[in-house]
Amino acid sequence: MSNPAFVIRRALEADAHRLAALHVAAWHETYSGLLPAEMLSSLDIADRTERWVGVIAAFSPENAGSAFLVEEPGGATGFASVGKQRDRGLADRGYSAEITAIYVLQAAQRKGVGRALLREAAAHLRRAGHRSAALWVLEKNAKARRFYEALGARPIATRQEVRPGTVLQEVAYGWDDLSPLLASRAAKPRLPKR
Repeated sequence: MSNPAFVIRRALEADAHRLAALHVAAWHETYSGLLPAEMLSSLDIADRTERWVGVIAAFSPENAGSAFLVEEPGGATGFASVGKQRDRGLADRGYSAEITAIYVLQAAQRKGVGRALLREAAAHLRRAGHRSAALWVLEKNAKARRFYEALGARPIATRQEVRPGTVLQEVAYGWDDLSPLLASRAAKPRLPKR
């Protein structure tokens, strides 16, 4: 997917370090004040790089796995990853696919990047035979929740995830039909005034 302001392409194993650095930066921006500072300070790019190498290596047609990287003239600004639904309860309710991650750096937000990433993810999942998808988001992440709701997702489940030093309250958002995501148009990019 391309736009005059950014390009979205499938991430490769060679992109693992870029994805890891972006992942850590996005977590600091997104979760500052929502997660314990110790959790954020413990994030390690080298560790995340190893994880991304493993994640990308495990992608296959059977698990519908893929990751997408957003590139702008200044560098990578966002990513999304998708695959077969990992949560048994959501799978049993008909949500066969999962958006496992989607992050856009704050400097790249409100330019249509997030919408374009979700559209690319939905198109990939549809090609893999999936008609529905869900994702998990922190209950306190009101900005992300409004974004998903604006794109037609609805809250479908809640859970608690125990992490060292904290208990995370999460909400699952689901799209019963991915078609509206495929039809969503990215907002026209906002260009700086000269």
